[in-house]
Amino acid sequence: MFVGHYGPALMGKAAAKSVKLWHLFLAVQIVDVFWAIFIMTGIEQARVVPGFLEASHLDLYHMPYTHSLVATLVWMLAGLIFYRLVRPAAGWSGAVIIALAIGSHWLTDLVVHTQDLPIMLDGPMVGFGLWESLLWSQVAEVSLLLVGMVFYLKSTSPKSGLGRIAPWLLFGFLLILQAYNQIAPPPENIQEMAPLALASYLLLAGAAALTDMTRTSR
Repeated sequence: MFVGHYGPALMGKAAAKSVKLWHLFLAVQIVDVFWAIFIMTGIEQARVVPGFLEASHLDLYHMPYTHSLVATLVWMLAGLIFYRLVRPAAGWSGAVIIALAIGSHWLTDLVVHTQDLPIMLDGPMVGFGLWESLLWSQVAEVSLLLVGMVFYLKSTSPKSGLGRIAPWLLFGFLLILQAYNQIAPPPENIQEMAPLALASYLLLAGAAALTDMTRTSR
């Protein structure tokens, strides 16, 4: 899943006004941020296989430290403690929302991934496989993002005219990236893809920060 991950981030902003939107954008993708780093450094492995699934060219055959359920719980705990320490003003409620945002990544991946999500670091793998359908996987991703956008718009107000259009610019940017991800030729190899993925996560966090600057919590 790609843009669908940002639906829970937008919902999280509605649940915790003290948490910045770009923090949530990073939180929902933090395991993929480290996945990209781990791929580049050889800690985890994957390969590009054109046509592997109808909606994905990635054979994600070894990613226990970022995408196993047990690792996700560790990432959530680490995120909870880290956010509580670095942003005490957000309180425990803000830290809990960050932890839940991190955990949402595994749950949303579970819907679309084939059976490549480990439960433990080694052993049985799970995945409902919605990526086997290009149509329904895209419907799921865009729907989740749209629901999150509705939550965000209802919980914030524009500071100016720019604040009225900024969320939709962000939404459109996400849709463009999603479409490009599906129609562009697959990368030559996973080592080529990983840094591009990492750059996209950071770019979208920056776009979320700019968007949030134009809005105020209700």
